[in-house]
Amino acid sequence: PPPQPEGSPLPTSKRAEEAGRAGEPEVTKRAMVGQALALLAKRHDRIDGEAALDLLPRATPLAQVLPFLEGVLRGNGEARRNTTVVKSLRRYENLQAREALIQCQRKAVDITPERACAMCHKRISNSVFAVYPEGMIVHYNCIRSYAGSSHVS
Repeated sequence: PPPQPEGSPLPTSKRAEEAGRAGEPEVTKRAMVGQALALLAKRHDRIDGEAALDLLPRATPLAQVLPFLEGVLRGNGEARRNTTVVKSLRRYENLQAREALIQCQRKAVDITPERACAMCHKRISNSVFAVYPEGMIVHYNCIRSYAGSSHVS
């Protein structure tokens, strides 16, 4: 990093880090950078790529950072594909639910003068009614009174 003017607002950890590096031999620094790059390449999925790159010395050759970047890009691509698959599956489930709803709405029900409510056993005639999926026909008011009673489970 370029030299900072005295009294510049460097984070405490950066100051300590640079002070610690100043006394280390160049060989040790290179070995630590090599170990850091190996760790980055191995654990790219658990490390924030942008923050890791900011911590590396600017003189680090791109060829040494490439395995880490490839892993990060591969992981990002995989995450994007997984998201696309989940999105497609949800869209498919939504279409299936819509199709089932349309099929239920298309069913015709014959109301004859003898047809009776399954709950109160009175004739349906011209009353408002509801049809359950299994074909049971009930007055709309019977459903409301049943739902308001203690029979709701």
